[in-house]
Amino acid sequence: MKTLKNKPKSPKKKAKSAKKAPKRKRKIPYVYTGDYHLEEELTAILYKGDQRLTVYVYRAKDGRLIKPFIRKCCPYEGLVGDIRDEFGSGQYAIFIRGKAIIFTGIIGVETPIGWVPPR
Repeated sequence: MKTLKNKPKSPKKKAKSAKKAPKRKRKIPYVYTGDYHLEEELTAILYKGDQRLTVYVYRAKDGRLIKPFIRKCCPYEGLVGDIRDEFGSGQYAIFIRGKAIIFTGIIGVETPIGWVPPR
């Protein structure tokens, strides 16, 4: 009969943990800065008014959005004017999504001189 000898156990190899790449800060593009492609894309989406899409509007400062969102609605043609009337001038980040995000951009809204918000 064979006897089992106590073999010294070899040290277990530690699984190499996958090093995660540092999280990349993505810049949100500005819409009205000469990039007519973004401007046309935003205008087309708002003009169509597709009820299956959702628009999220955030305040933005220095290219970063400030949470929480200030408006959630379906896209419609007068959205930018309504943002100006309701929230005043400033930078706003706009995200439009259906099943996935289809548009992201920052718009700058200014009020005309002598403009008084409607009450």
